[in-house]
Amino acid sequence: MIARPLTLVVAAAFTTFSVAAFSVADILEVCSEGCAYRTIQEAIDAAADEGDVIQLRDEKYTPSHAITTKGKAVRIEGTVDKDGKPTSVVSGSGQHPVFRINQGERSTTKLVNLSIIDGKGGGSHP
Repeated sequence: MIARPLTLVVAAAFTTFSVAAFSVADILEVCSEGCAYRTIQEAIDAAADEGDVIQLRDEKYTPSHAITTKGKAVRIEGTVDKDGKPTSVVSGSGQHPVFRINQGERSTTKLVNLSIIDGKGGGSHP
């Protein structure tokens, strides 16, 4: 009697793992010219809820308001120079927070290789 429920639990766990192992993330590239997306927020809005990568170029991004990931598990990734220092800069221009990540995001929501500058605390997202 005990072996049957245990077998079902193991099979369910294996099925969940197998599906996750074969998922493929999209890469949504953001840059001022020549990319599918011109702003980080546009790319986040278009991203799937799980696993997409928002790839930023070696540029300075100055959004007009705080960027929000809208609860999505995305990876926002910048570029680095030959010494491994971030070359993608996201600036709040001293006017607003740069990012708002407060809508139920999980540990799979990541900001990687970014220089985040001149953010201002408080305020609200439009």
